[in-house]
Amino acid sequence: MLRRTILAVLAATTLTFAAHADDPPEPVGRIDIDSTQLAFIFSGSFGGGKLWYGGKVYEFEVGGLGVGGIGTSSIDAEGRSMK
Repeated sequence: MLRRTILAVLAATTLTFAAHADDPPEPVGRIDIDSTQLAFIFSGSFGGGKLWYGGKVYEFEVGGLGVGGIGTSSIDAEGRSMK
């Protein structure tokens, strides 16, 4: 009897999650980021982006300094903010 109860609860839970898996969350915002890092013994990174949220656009900057490394790297990222 206990085994049937456990299996019934597991089946109901699985079906509940499966039913909600098809409903994608509603996007409420979007973000774009561009950043570059340069390094030769010392390193520095700089960049920025925009956040679209609530009908407004918010611009921001990112940057930093570091020690160590040789080379360059860059990132160009885009994402959505979900409700």
